[in-house]
Amino acid sequence: MNNLNEIINDAEFGSILSQLKVAKHYLSDGYFDFDKSEKWLKRLTESGSLFATFELFNLYNEGRDRNGIISEYSHQRAIELLKAAADKKHIEALYQLGVRELSNGDTKEIGTEHIIDASLAGHLYAKELLEKYDWELPGGNVLAASGDLYNDTADAFSIKARELYYKIEASNQGEAKYTHSVGDFYNEAELYDEAATWYKKSSDLGNDDARYNLAILHQDFKLNHSDLDEALRLLEKLVKQRDFDAIHTTGRISVIQKKYAKAVAYFRAAALIAPTNDLKLEELEYANRFAERFESADEKNEAEEIYNYLVKYINK
Repeated sequence: MNNLNEIINDAEFGSILSQLKVAKHYLSDGYFDFDKSEKWLKRLTESGSLFATFELFNLYNEGRDRNGIISEYSHQRAIELLKAAADKKHIEALYQLGVRELSNGDTKEIGTEHIIDASLAGHLYAKELLEKYDWELPGGNVLAASGDLYNDTADAFSIKARELYYKIEASNQGEAKYTHSVGDFYNEAELYDEAATWYKKSSDLGNDDARYNLAILHQDFKLNHSDLDEALRLLEKLVKQRDFDAIHTTGRISVIQKKYAKAVAYFRAAALIAPTNDLKLEELEYANRFAERFESADEKNEAEEIYNYLVKYINK
C-alpha cells in the first residue's frame, strides 16, 4: 500500500476510510498481522462498520489468535459477531450462520431461513444451493459430505461477498472507484433497483460504463420505475463520444418507442463506426428493415436530418 504510514496516521486521527484501508491491508495475504488487523477492525465496529463486524468474526473464527491458538473468548466473541452481522443482513454472515444452524436439528429450520435471506439479498451461492435442493435443504452433515459447503465456487463467492461490504463502506467514505463494481454485484444478483442506485452514483461521478449500464436497466424495463426517456438522456453523452453501443442502443429504444425515423438514423450512424464488418452489415440491415415502416416522405426526410446531425459528431 502506498504511503502506509500516512494512511495509518489519518486512521489514528479518526478517518474511517483510512481505518478501512489499514484493516484490509493487515488482513491481506503477505501482510497479515493479527494484532493490527484486530485493532483496526475493533475501531471500525465502534463506528458501526458491517464490514469490520464480519471480518472480526472471521479473524476469531479461523483461530489466528495472539498465540496461534483460538481461545474460548475468541470463539464466543466470534459467534456474537457473526449473529450481529447477520442481524444487519450481511449476506455472507447470513449464509454462514445458516450453515451452522443446519447442522443442528433444533435450528435446522431457522438455518434454512437464514440461507434463503442470504439468497434474496444477493448471495448467489446460497441461491444455487437452494435451487439444487428445490429449496428443501438437508442437514449440514449431508451438505458437507456431498461437497456442497466447501468447494471452490463457495469460497470464491464468499470472498466476493466480503469484498462487497468493503467497497460499499469505502464508497460511502468517498472512494469513488468502487461504486461501479458494487452496481455490478447487484446487477449480477438481479437486484436491479439496488444496482441502479450504485450505477447512478458512479455515473454522477463520471463513470461512463455505469451510465451505459444504468441506461440498459431502463431499456430492459428491469426497474420499478423504468423510463425510456431517462435511458436516452443517459446515452446522449455517450453518443456524442462516438460510442458504438450507445448509438446502437439509442436506435433500439427508438424502435420500442416506434420512432422509426430516429431508429433508422441511429442504426446508419452505428454502421459508420461499427468495430467489425459483420456488425456494420447488421446495423445496415436494421436500418433497412425499419425504413420499410416509413409511411410518408416526411419520415424519410426526418431520418436523413437526424443522420446528418449524428455524422457531425462521428466525423469530429
